[in-house]
Amino acid sequence: MKPLVATVVNIQEEPDNRYHAAVTLVLPDNIEHVELMLEGISAEADASALSDTDPGTRSIGISGPGKPPFEVGHQIPVRAFERVELPA
Repeated sequence: MKPLVATVVNIQEEPDNRYHAAVTLVLPDNIEHVELMLEGISAEADASALSDTDPGTRSIGISGPGKPPFEVGHQIPVRAFERVELPA
């Protein structure tokens, strides 16, 4: 597993007491799967994982109820698995 970070670049608060945010991260070569490590930030936040991606800058959306638990510029740890390391 390679240590990477994603940076919050946009947050939108919705009138229905929810938020949507976007993070970006730069993926190096040979990364097959990435997941945001939101456990220490918010138990209610949800983000999709990226699989089978090409190297370069990628974006992941985050959503959740209430006020966002982070601000633009906040860095979120990422689990990044190389092609040979994927968990079964």
